[in-house]
Amino acid sequence: MTRAFEGPEPGGPDDVEWPGEAPGHSRPDHEYRPWWEYGAPDPGVLPPKQPVGWNANGSNGASGEPVFVDAYEFVKTEVEVPPPLWGTRECAIIPQGGLAILAGRPGAGKTTFVLDLACHLAAGLPFPNSDGNGRAPAPWPIDKPLRVALIENEGPQEMFRLKLADKLERFPHDIRERGGYLSIQAWRWGAFNFADADAHRRAQSELESDGIDLVIGDPLTMLGPRGVGSPEDTRVFVQMLYPLGLAQSRAFLFLHHFRERAERNEDELARVSGAWGGHLDTLLTLQAGAQKEKARLSFPKLRWASEKPPNAVILGRVYNTASFEALSEEGDHVALEAPIVTWLEAQRAAGRGAKGWFKARDVAHGISEGDMETRKALEGAPHLFSFVTGARAKELGARANAKLWGLKEWADDEPEETAGPEQQSIDADIPF
Repeated sequence: MTRAFEGPEPGGPDDVEWPGEAPGHSRPDHEYRPWWEYGAPDPGVLPPKQPVGWNANGSNGASGEPVFVDAYEFVKTEVEVPPPLWGTRECAIIPQGGLAILAGRPGAGKTTFVLDLACHLAAGLPFPNSDGNGRAPAPWPIDKPLRVALIENEGPQEMFRLKLADKLERFPHDIRERGGYLSIQAWRWGAFNFADADAHRRAQSELESDGIDLVIGDPLTMLGPRGVGSPEDTRVFVQMLYPLGLAQSRAFLFLHHFRERAERNEDELARVSGAWGGHLDTLLTLQAGAQKEKARLSFPKLRWASEKPPNAVILGRVYNTASFEALSEEGDHVALEAPIVTWLEAQRAAGRGAKGWFKARDVAHGISEGDMETRKALEGAPHLFSFVTGARAKELGARANAKLWGLKEWADDEPEETAGPEQQSIDADIPF
C-alpha cells in the first residue's frame, strides 16, 4: 500500500512533503512526522557551532555560566583538540565533529572512492595508498580505527550489497579484527530521511549507542534538504544534524554533485550545487580523468588547515581491490615521462606519425593527458625528449614551422637542424 505525501510547511499537520520531490509522490506507507516534534531544536533557531569540548571556563555551558569572558582569561584556557578523523592537526581533512562534502559528476567514481575511504577509516589505515612509484604524496593518517555508519539512498539494495560484499572480500584487512566498525542503514533502504522525525529520533539513539564517529550519506539531496539548496534550505538541514552530534562528537560526509552548468573561471567551491559552502569544514571534489582508470582528488576548502592545503592528487583505479591509489600530485610532470616514452616507442615501432615524431598535442591525445601538462613534460626532460623543426620537419612530411617531438636518442642521429627544448621552449611562437 502507498499513499501520497502532500504535507504543508513545517509546523503544520504530521505529514510533510518528502524533500526534493513533487507533492503527491508516492512512498511506502509509514508514519512521516517533522523531526522537531521529538524535541530537537526549533528549526528557526540555529544552535551554536563550537569546537568539540570547547568552553572558556571548562564547563559545558551550564545555566548560570557567563556568556562572555575576559579576552585575557579566554586565551589562557587551553583545551585538548582531538585529532582529526582523517589528516593531521596541521591539515585536517575530516575533523572530528566536522561537516564535509565529496562532490563530483556522475561516473567520477564517488561511490567506489567513498567505500574505499570508509574501509580505511574503519580499519584505522592511512589513505589513499601510494602506488610505490616514489612520486605520490604520503597517505594521510587515520589516528585509530573508527566507527562508521553509511547511508546509501541511491540504487537497489541488492546491487549495493553485492558491491559492498565484493569490496570487503578484496579489502586486505578485517575491519572487525582491527577494532573498527562499519554499519549500513538498512531500515528504510533508499528512503532514509533526516527530516522524518522517526528516522531522526532513531538515528540519534543508534548513532549514540553505537559510538559512531562518522556518518557517510549518499546522495545529499535525498537525505532531507528541502527546496533547491537556498541558504535557508541548507541552514535548516544543517540544523537537523546538531542533535545528532555535528560539531561535537560526530562528523558527517555527504556525496553531492556539481551544478549542470559552470560559469567561465568559476572555482570548484562555486560549482557545487546549493548554498553549502559556508557550512562546510571540508569540500573534496573527485573528477574523472581523460583516462578512465584515473581520477583527480582536490581540496577546494579545508577550514581547519593551518598550512597550505595539499595539491590535487591524481588517483589510479586498482581493479583487483576495488580501490584507488595515489599516483602523483597534480603538476608533477615527471609522472608523465614514462607514459610518453612508452607511447612514442610504440608509435615508431608501428610506423605511425613522422617516423615516430609527433606534435605535442598528438602526444597528449595519445596518452590521454592535457596539452599543457604534456608540453611541460616534454620541455622539462631534455635528457629524454627533443624536437625537430624547419627543413627536417619538412622532410618528415610536416610544415617547416611545425615542431615534432621524439626521443632524444632519435635526435642524436638526425641532421644538425634538430634542436633541443633548451633552444626553443615556447610552442606558441611556432604554430602547429
